[in-house]
Amino acid sequence: MCVCGHVCSQKPNKNLPIKEQEKAGCIANSIELSLYPASHNTEHVNRIENEVLRRSLLPPKDDLSSISADEVQKLIKNLKLRKAPGLGGINNKAIKCFSTALLALLVAIFNA
Repeated sequence: MCVCGHVCSQKPNKNLPIKEQEKAGCIANSIELSLYPASHNTEHVNRIENEVLRRSLLPPKDDLSSISADEVQKLIKNLKLRKAPGLGGINNKAIKCFSTALLALLVAIFNA
C-alpha cells in the first residue's frame, strides 16, 4: 500500500511506485484525502457550509476591522511555496490553488 492509502504498483523494495504517472496519482490522492476527507458525505459538507454562513452573519465580538477578499488574495499571492504546512496540513502550494468560492469561505471565516 502506498503512503496515500491506495494500492499502487511498487518497486521490488516496496517503497515507491514504479511509473511517474503512478507517483503523480498517489500524490493527487494524498492531497485530495487531506483537503477533502469528508467530501463524499454531502450532509456533512452542507452542515459545515451552513455553520460557516451562520457564523459569518454574527456581529463581531471584538473591534477588529473586517478583512476583504482582495487582502486575502494578496496575502495568498505572497505565500512562500517551500514552507511546511500549518496545523490544518494544507501546504501553501495548495492554498494558492484555492477557487474563488473557497477564497470567499476563507474571508467569511476570518471575519467571523
